Amino acid sequence: PTAFAKSITDADNPRKIVEAACKVMLAVPTTEEQRAVLLEILLSGIPDYEWDIDTPGAAVRIRGLMQAIVRMPEYQLM
Repeated sequence: PTAFAKSITDADNPRKIVEAACKVMLAVPTTEEQRAVLLEILLSGIPDYEWDIDTPGAAVRIRGLMQAIVRMPEYQLM
């Protein structure tokens, strides 16, 4: 998961990670509300300005984001 996130331009921006993961993993566009929920899952309670891709817990959070996307009904349309 971290390798995927690091391949994104501006990987220290959690919103960019959510957007990129949605584009890669979902066949349909997401709403702003869906991306907001996914962002909350990725951040796990920390403010977005504290996100750092190199933090030891980042891989777990990115994996949680990907698991949340896989559970979405939109993922089943792939």
